[in-house]
Amino acid sequence: LPTHLTPLLNRAGELPADGWFHLVKNGDHPLSLKTREGFRRIVQRLDEKGCAAIVVDFRNRLGADPAFRVLVDFDHFSHDPGKSSEAAGWITAMENRADGIWFQADWSDAGRAAILNHRYRSISPAWRPSDCEQVAPGIYRPLRLRDAGLTNKPNLQGLTPFWNRESDPQPSNKQHKDIMNLQAIALALGLPETADEAAIIQAIKALTQGAAQTAPLQNRLTELEKKHGALLAESVTRELDANADVIPEAQKDAWRNRLENDFSGTAELLRGLKRTAPEKKPPVHDAAKAAAGAATKTRNSWAVKQACFFGIHYISKLSTFGDFIHAATGAVRTGAFTAIFSGA
Repeated sequence: LPTHLTPLLNRAGELPADGWFHLVKNGDHPLSLKTREGFRRIVQRLDEKGCAAIVVDFRNRLGADPAFRVLVDFDHFSHDPGKSSEAAGWITAMENRADGIWFQADWSDAGRAAILNHRYRSISPAWRPSDCEQVAPGIYRPLRLRDAGLTNKPNLQGLTPFWNRESDPQPSNKQHKDIMNLQAIALALGLPETADEAAIIQAIKALTQGAAQTAPLQNRLTELEKKHGALLAESVTRELDANADVIPEAQKDAWRNRLENDFSGTAELLRGLKRTAPEKKPPVHDAAKAAAGAATKTRNSWAVKQACFFGIHYISKLSTFGDFIHAATGAVRTGAFTAIFSGA
């Protein structure tokens, strides 16, 4: 990464006097990899743990074999069988510092000349997929350095299936931000942050089509919700009116809220409340009506007595049963028996 690494030459155009060069800048480095399915974005995490592991691994191998060196070639040509594997130099020492990994190298004549003559400006490390551990989906931490290469397009090589030189320009700061924005969009869509642009576009299209298909259903749902609200309001009003005898006026709004939130349960509760029996009013005494009734009763009693006297006297004069029947029939017709029984 050109903005992350220190150039091989100092401002005077010479190699640094102490012979130390910047190999790895610590931090997260996004990388776009070309695969059979298209470009895939990953993040290479070169944190304290990763940088320390790389340096420790180098020192362990150097301790096991004092002749051990790490190759520095030209443009990672040694990764391509069709290219030259000529060495620009050999890494002989490595340190983990606050800003990343630094190294010393034994430069070849070709390598030294390439640097001093300004044919190459930077160096790029490389590691195999097996040299990295996965920290999170799409994020990998290198733990061992495979080799490095002089290049004018430094690119932290990680988890790539082929090791030839990078053909695309290194992303600028704006491109770096765009990559990070795409990762955020991918996560928001429920995709892994390593999803490529095609997958992101496809997910957005699916959401758009789904929204178009659900719009009529959403409109219908809104309409039904409005109707339900109106019906509920009418039902609540009716229930309040029906139970006005057990709902104090001061509690009417509280009962309205309960009915709106749980109509069935609250309505059942209201119907179960104890109601006061209606008060029975005593009959009103009407003196005039009572006097008239008494007079009528007196008249009926007198009429009954007269009818009884007349009937007994008359019946006693009958000599035969036929005469009795005839007299009784006449009494019914004239109303004498009616008067007798109605006044008893």
